[in-house]
Parts: sequence; structure tokens; C-alpha cells
Amino acid sequence: MSTPTELEALEPNRFDVDLGAVRGNVAALRELVGPDCALYAALKCNAYGFGLVPAAQALAEAGLDAVCVARIRDGIALREGGVMLPVLLYAGAVTTPELVAAVERYRLTPTILDLASARVFSDNLTEELPVFVKVDVGQRRLGVEPRRLATFAAAVAAMPKLRIEGIYTHLTVPEDPVPAGHLEKQFSLFQACLQEVEELGLSVPVRMAASSSVLRLSDRMSLNAVDPGRMFFGVVPDGPVTRGLPFRSALVSLRSRLLQVKELDDDERRPVALVPVTPGMRVGILALGTADGLGVVSAPHVLVRGRPAPIIEPISLEHCRVDLSGIPDAAAGDEVVVIGKQGDDEITIDDVVVHRGLKADKHNIAINIRDSVPRKHSG
Repeated sequence: MSTPTELEALEPNRFDVDLGAVRGNVAALRELVGPDCALYAALKCNAYGFGLVPAAQALAEAGLDAVCVARIRDGIALREGGVMLPVLLYAGAVTTPELVAAVERYRLTPTILDLASARVFSDNLTEELPVFVKVDVGQRRLGVEPRRLATFAAAVAAMPKLRIEGIYTHLTVPEDPVPAGHLEKQFSLFQACLQEVEELGLSVPVRMAASSSVLRLSDRMSLNAVDPGRMFFGVVPDGPVTRGLPFRSALVSLRSRLLQVKELDDDERRPVALVPVTPGMRVGILALGTADGLGVVSAPHVLVRGRPAPIIEPISLEHCRVDLSGIPDAAAGDEVVVIGKQGDDEITIDDVVVHRGLKADKHNIAINIRDSVPRKHSG
């Protein structure tokens, strides 16, 4: 049976990730939040496209405190990949006895949202389990309503085999400009909720409210734990707090190879082409298409032999055409750079953003490089 590494070597496409940058960004975040604040890494969407298990392994080596995932299958994948850090499951699964068994088997920490789910856990556990509670102070999504948090937490804490380890929230952060007081009002409500819980005599060891979007704007909402995600990969939204900190991008390059190079004939027997064609035009075909995310993550051109080759739109599901008329020595098998450096030229994420008009999605661009493209991790 072929190994994943052997199969990757057969693929023409590759997404290069610098794990050294990931490890270095842990130190940058420690500098931001201080040594006494626990770092939880939110590794949603295959670690924002950078590869869940390799990213978690690199973060663990750098001294991360815990990992957060949105799907139980990701928690299981981390354990099967040898990651032994605490794993917080964000709310995202229907609670059943089967789910409880999997959580206990793989030593995961679930989020409790309602008493019915808490009872399913309590009735089916074989030993005590740490759990987190989420309170909804602004997003109007998953979470306990603020007025009900204290009595809810007391009810959960009274159930057999359940121990509340932490309470967290996700603040809603609109696009710039953020209205004055918007974050502060939500954060104050969260602090009031925590105080009400503690007034009932319940301990809350972990208190967490600050994501990447919050940390860029304020260094006063870290409490004793934070759960950023994109920041660990150097995809740092510019803000008054993060500006100037030593974050490095983990996205090195997206590369492919030319499958075929051909000169197009001016043949009257063919119907009108879907793309502009001129006699003698040289076209190269890549094994990258919209199914791989190319319709989102490409600039107007790629690099072949260190020179720009315009992308010929539209991009197909599995393939893409590039105009090689200005690169007469290009040949099948040549490397093609979609993002990254080749020779003295470079295509940056900003080039992609300007071309595609991604705006805020710039910070999630790796998510759009689909898992059909093998990840090559180094560093």
C-alpha cells in the first residue's frame, strides 16, 4: 500500500506550509497575551487550510496549551495523529450516547449548551469528565443566554460525572470600522456572567473570550485564556495591538506543473472558442481548477520559468489554461507558481486579493486551497 508521502510525490500540485513559522508565531502570541494566559488554538477548517495534524503537532512542540476543533472527527484525527494536548470541542454535534462514548474514548472536552445534552453525558459516562460551557453574549448563535448562565452552570455542576473546567464566548466583531464600545459591551456582559457564576460558589478555571479578531483590537480582553486561530499561521489582521509584532506567514507557495504545452491551430472546422484564441498562440494546461480553489486563490497570472503567464479565463473544474506565447521555451513538466516565488519574481497573497476582491477573506485564503491539493509541510 502506498504511503501518503509516496502519493503526494505523484501529484503535480503542492501547497507548501512552513511549520517553523507556526512554531515562531506561538512565541509572538505569548508576547502579546503574557506568560500566564493559556493559548488555545482554534484549528477549524483543517487548521484554516494549513493541515490539521501537522499544524497541531508543530503547535504542541512550541508549547501550546490546548487545541479547539469544531467537529468530533477532527478531535479523533488529532488523537490518532499522536497529538496529546487537551482538545476542546466547540459546540457542533448532536449529543447521543455514541457521541459520549467517543468523547470519553478519545479524551476530548465537550461544550455543553443545554441541560438535555448535559444529562446524556452524565448518564452515559464511566468516569468524571471536564466540560466547557459557552455563553452567547453577542453573536446570537450557539450558547447559553446570559441571564440563564449562572443557574445553568449550577445545574450542570450538580450532575454526576460532570466538572465545569471553563466558560467561553465568541465576541462578534464587525468589519472595520468597529463601532465604539461594540466589543467592550459584549466583554462587560461576559464578565458579569462569570461573576454571577462565581457568586454561586462555582469555580471557573478557564475564562476565554478573545479570538484573533479581538486580539488585534484590544489587549485587555485576554482574561486567563485566548483561542485565536489564524494568528498561529501568520495571517494577522492589522490592528492597533498586532501591528509590529513578529508574526510570519506559514503560507509559502501554491505550485503546479504544466501537463501539456501546445500551439493552437486556426481551424475553421471548429466552433467559436469559449476563450480568445489567436493563430500561433501557445497554451499551457495545469492540473488545477476551481475544484482545487483556483477560482479564488489566483492572481491574473502564474509564473513559468520566472516569467508571468496570464491565466485564460474561465477556469475549469479540474484544469486551467495559461498563455505561454511570451515564454517560447516553456515545456510540459515545468513548474508553475500560483502563489510564491520563482526566480526574481513573486506572486503574493495581496496580488490575489487585489485581483479577486477578497477583502476580509484575505485572512482565510488558505482555506480556499482545497484538500485536493497535497500539503507539503517543512521547517
